Amino acid sequence: MPKKKVLVAMSGGVDSSVALSLLIDEGYECIGVTMKLWENKDPISNVVRNSNCNTIEAINGAKMVCDWLGVHHYTLDFMDIFKKHVVDDFSKEYLTGRTPNPCVRCNSIIKWETLLQQADIFGINYIATGHYACIQHNKNASYLLKGTDVLKDQSYMLWQINPDALKRTLLPLGEITKSETRDYAKARGLETAQTPESMDLCFVSGDDYSKFLNETMPE
Repeated sequence: MPKKKVLVAMSGGVDSSVALSLLIDEGYECIGVTMKLWENKDPISNVVRNSNCNTIEAINGAKMVCDWLGVHHYTLDFMDIFKKHVVDDFSKEYLTGRTPNPCVRCNSIIKWETLLQQADIFGINYIATGHYACIQHNKNASYLLKGTDVLKDQSYMLWQINPDALKRTLLPLGEITKSETRDYAKARGLETAQTPESMDLCFVSGDDYSKFLNETMPE
């Protein structure tokens, strides 16, 4: 019986690395993909500045983990669609006095929709991420549930995902804790075992929203 194939979203962090490794342990045939979403360029010099999104270190980290685990890794460029549907929407909402949640929008529109499209191109059954949430797959529907680690639960970040997309989604970290994730990564010798968590928006350096808005929407 052929192995079921999974397209695994790789951020270059410990969570997605462990998600990939767990799926391999379970017998899935995996391919790792890193989505290039943003470049933090200086508007005058056009020099790429430091940011939390798709750094060279993160992309290389994802590739090294894939190499270590013996799976193919691809970097896919989705910067145009990310800017249109996430960054521009964030800026417009912020300027109208509303508080946007770009991560929720990114997950539903960018990560899930585009990953499933890529999975179809590759002829792959499922997609997977390193989110701390669970999915209950029933005969007629799939439901999003909270993760076991209540301190790291990320189900609220995924609430806009289409139920049909959930049917093709695997979340290997849903039933383990963050500390167990790091312990597993260390035991498997994964390059990303000690990667620190990123708490800021990936496309804003630090928390200087005013500077970001002035650069992206100067009018």
